[in-house]
Formats: sequence, C-alpha cells, structure tokens
Amino acid sequence: MLRSTGPVENQVGFALTRVVVPLWVLAGAAFKLYERTPVNLPSGILAVAKAVGLDLELLLRTLIGLELFAVGVMVFVPRLARPMAIFMLSCFCGILVWEMVRDATKCGCFGALPIKPWQMLIVDGALLLSVLIARPRRAPATAAAMEPETLGPPRGPWTKPALCAFALAIVGLGVAFAVPQKAAKEQTPINRNSNDPTINPQPLPIPNSFGSKLDVQSWVGRSWRDIDLFQLMPRWPKDMDAAKRYVVFYSRTCEHCQEMFELYLIIPLDGPVAAVEIPASPTELRGENPWEMPEAPVEYLELPLGCNWIITSPIVVTVESGTITCATEGANYQTCFGLN
Repeated sequence: MLRSTGPVENQVGFALTRVVVPLWVLAGAAFKLYERTPVNLPSGILAVAKAVGLDLELLLRTLIGLELFAVGVMVFVPRLARPMAIFMLSCFCGILVWEMVRDATKCGCFGALPIKPWQMLIVDGALLLSVLIARPRRAPATAAAMEPETLGPPRGPWTKPALCAFALAIVGLGVAFAVPQKAAKEQTPINRNSNDPTINPQPLPIPNSFGSKLDVQSWVGRSWRDIDLFQLMPRWPKDMDAAKRYVVFYSRTCEHCQEMFELYLIIPLDGPVAAVEIPASPTELRGENPWEMPEAPVEYLELPLGCNWIITSPIVVTVESGTITCATEGANYQTCFGLN
C-alpha cells in the first residue's frame, strides 16, 4: 500500500515519484503500445536505428518494456523511485532537446498525437525540476536503528530492491512483447476484371506499418513483382517490363527528394520515370509545409493510405526488362541514375 508520512518535502516527493511521474510515463507507454508502430519513435532514434540496421519493431517493443519497467520500479520499490524518476525524466528531456535540434515537428511521446518537442520539454522539464527540488528528508535515527544487526544472514548484492527490480523488468518487457501486432487491412482492388496492366489485381493487405525491416539492396536481381512494396500498390507504373525504367518513392517533406526532383528529374533520363509519393501518415498524403513540386516529365502515383510508412526516402529503383538492377535508399540516390 502506498503511504507517505513525515515532512512536507517527503509528501511532495512521494506524490511526484510514486504517483505523478509513474502515471505520466505509463500514459506515454500505453499510447505507444496501443498504436504499436515504430514511426512514432523520436526521429533521432529512428534515424540512428535505421543507420545501424536495428529491427525497429524490436526496438519499439523494448523501449516500451523499459518504460513499463521504470513505472513498476517507481511504484513498488520506494528506495529506487526517486533515482528512477530523475533518470527517466532526464532521458526524456535529452531526447526532446535532440528532437528540437533536428527540427522535428512531433516528439512521438504519446504516439501519433501532434505534440511538439518544445511543448513536451516544458512538462518533462518542470517534472524533473520538481523531483530534484523535493528532496526527501531523513528521519532522525533511533537508538534501535543504530544498533548493528545481530540476526539473519549478511546482506549481499542481491538485495530485495534489486530482486524486485529484476522481476519488474521481466514483467514490463513481457507485457510489451505479448501484445500482438495489429492485423493488416484488406485492400479493395480498383477493378479486378480490368485488362489494364497497370492495375494490381490483388494488392497485399495494408499493414499497420511498413519499412522497419526494409533492405532495398536485397531487391537487386529480383523481379519487381516479387517485392512487397510494389505489391502493396493498387496501381503500378506503366511499362514495368520495358527495356529500362526508373521508379522513385519520395516524400514531399524530404529534402533529398526535393533535391532529386530539382536537379535530376526535371530533365528526361535514359528511361521513363515513375514518381510514387509516400503518404505522411495513415490519413494524410502530405505533412506540414510540403515543398513545391517542380514540373518534371514523370508519371505520378501514390502509395495507399492506412499505413505508417517507415521509409528513408527517396528510394530509387532501376528496372530493366522486369528485373531490378539497382536499388538505393536515402541520400545516395544518384547511384541508380548512373550519376556517381
């Protein structure tokens, strides 16, 4: 049973470290666990994780599990509640400052809710400052408490708080990994009986998120029809089995994509180009402040809504006679254009 006695500082500290901060951390973990999509990870963490090849689904579940573990420690292990609250809030503030430096438009602290990093930093910073100020005061030592222990075995490194924390870590991670992924949503074909070769007669179901395990280099040497990204498209580019063509997947908020259009796609290349726009969210095609699209001799298409697309844009694919001969993701897109 949670109970606080003693000076006002102790009561305030108790309320913060055993009630307010745990509920705050639990709320964020619950939102992320409900949505279960890595796209809500802070942009900095997402960029680093993709750069080093981490499994984003695994990373998300692990971070949610650690947040649940921290909540359990603050509620059930009084001796570690304040240090854990300081540690968690310090980590949150550091990540939020990092996001502000990266000009992130949302922090992902509460899933897809559009909360800006500076707004969340005010709350987390205020909580951290409050926990630091409300330092508990020790009660005067009694004579009994000062007597050396004469009964029981000597205390070793595996004390009761450590054992409790270990158990809570197992529980927190267990909960985070036990919740199943959301089911994919079936797509309705545009016209299953059409003879139009650009219509996908049986598109794949739309997953909750796509791209966490994307390895575009593995596409080289394979037919474009064997690639899930193409099979998710309700409509394909024209002449995909022609001698040579390019397919670029781009976002209207991606700086490299804007550069690609303004420098390389405004003039004809040595093969036709299809430009496939990546939706900014499951419900919106474009995010805030999209760059202006220049006039370019390309075929425009879109990936379907309903999915959190975790793609490092642009993706550039060269297809020759139906086989992928080059595929790049991110800033080195010029490689597939033969410009490097």
